[in-house]
Amino acid sequence: MIPVVFIHKGNSSYIYNTLYQLKQTNPQAPVYFIGTDESHVYEPIVEHISIDVLSEEANQFAELYKHYSTNSEAFELMCIQRWFVLKSFMIQKGIERCLYLDSDVLVYDDVQHLSDTYKHAGMTLCGISGHTNFVNKDVLMDFCTFVIDSYTGADALNALEKYYKDFVSIHGVGGVSDMTLLTAYAEKNKQKVENTYCFNGASSFDPSLEVGKEYFEMDKGIKKIFFQKGKPFGILKLNQKAVLFHTLHFQGAKAKKFMVKYMPFKSFSFWVGYMKYLGIYFFQKVKKKLMNKQHTPIG
Repeated sequence: MIPVVFIHKGNSSYIYNTLYQLKQTNPQAPVYFIGTDESHVYEPIVEHISIDVLSEEANQFAELYKHYSTNSEAFELMCIQRWFVLKSFMIQKGIERCLYLDSDVLVYDDVQHLSDTYKHAGMTLCGISGHTNFVNKDVLMDFCTFVIDSYTGADALNALEKYYKDFVSIHGVGGVSDMTLLTAYAEKNKQKVENTYCFNGASSFDPSLEVGKEYFEMDKGIKKIFFQKGKPFGILKLNQKAVLFHTLHFQGAKAKKFMVKYMPFKSFSFWVGYMKYLGIYFFQKVKKKLMNKQHTPIG
């Protein structure tokens, strides 16, 4: 069974939802959560691994990194570093292929079957993002080398700076991110990377609930989704055809608020766990706030 890997610093109020949904659809899948002390509370559900023991190469990359984005430097750096962390994890565990998921992705299908469908691809992107990525170790290693090369030397940095300035002049915000690097790598390695976002009527992975207005019916800025036998479907604008989504991506604060509504099978045990982990999350948040207050100098 293909292992599923999450990488997430800190804790978030929605993580239990993601893990519960994955366990409902893939009860036999090995699940690893690479995180910090705050996320160790999910150990009964997943195998928790400290990100610190896997961060040597990620920290080395931080010394090369130059920030070319209007987004925060800490955010964009971590988004790139996670691929080095995942690489170290796969090498350490001897894993040849895994499914990497962002912590705000709900899964509705058998991940082993989906992996077999894309077995010819060494890496998958969904739209321009790696939030749902079936990835082989050798391709991930090659991608990490590509990332380092992209930040090494004056010519490379000049190219990134130009991309940043051009991007901001058009879009106003954003710039160089791991999505920039992933799509550039995919363009150079078309035989290795496949896109799993489909809008031609075939079943698809979801790039984001807020993405797809060109192709799918939307409602208040998010895709119209209906469920049949526990599976989510969108509606193509062109012919009103129902399209199966294997995953839904709750990118952004707005979408995360509605995540529970998109979980079709919620037992009594779900609600018990939901309240438990939500309580832990808020307790950690208050504790951290109090600790920060205690260490704030006066005057």
